[in-house]
Amino acid sequence: MITHSILPQHRAEVAQLIDELDEIIDGVKSTLHEIDIEIPEILKNLTTILSDWLKHLHLLQKKLVPAARAYFKGGLFTVREKLLKVYYFES
Repeated sequence: MITHSILPQHRAEVAQLIDELDEIIDGVKSTLHEIDIEIPEILKNLTTILSDWLKHLHLLQKKLVPAARAYFKGGLFTVREKLLKVYYFES
């Protein structure tokens, strides 16, 4: 926060952003760990659906990280543009 000269009124928002990004990472890690331990049997008709869902999650992640980075670089228009892509994949 000091390096990027973030104003005091924005520090709470930045801290919240970092916390929420950390929660996303922790959630993914926890889910992958559970799948690794349980090794669930996936029905064949669900394989395609699950595969598509995982592809969308991957695309979502690929858009989320650059949006967070753009926030710290001050490109407000860039952040909004990247977040629209995140919202698209999220929905």
